[in-house]
Amino acid sequence: MIAKDTQLLDDLQLVGRSKLIAYLPLSTITDLCGADPDVLQSDAHRRGLSSRIYTEGECNVGSGALYVFDNENLKVFLASSQVAPILSRCNWPTEPKDFVHKVATEFGEPAELYDLIATVFNDKRPEYFDRWKAQGEEA
Repeated sequence: MIAKDTQLLDDLQLVGRSKLIAYLPLSTITDLCGADPDVLQSDAHRRGLSSRIYTEGECNVGSGALYVFDNENLKVFLASSQVAPILSRCNWPTEPKDFVHKVATEFGEPAELYDLIATVFNDKRPEYFDRWKAQGEEA
């Protein structure tokens, strides 16, 4: 019997604590973690979070994916004076549900939008975080 890697699920648990959005491929959830995406979605809702399950072909993740997001805090972030102008310039939505859908189905271009997306996922790799932090200091 193969041991299931439930640590991968921790990323979803960080939504609402240290990140605004997280996702896991459906194949990771079922095959590697031995979990049920519907149960994880119900857990997110019990924690006051929003979510959407994308099936294979509905998003940029091959097997489909479960996206979990903090609707209220994401709404505040997207409306902020630092973020709203970027979304407007890039023709991206400011409503959380629509923003998450766009993240799931399109690639963020240009770099400033890609950096913003990395920020909502709390991706602190220097190539994203340092550039985003510098943009905030300039504003």
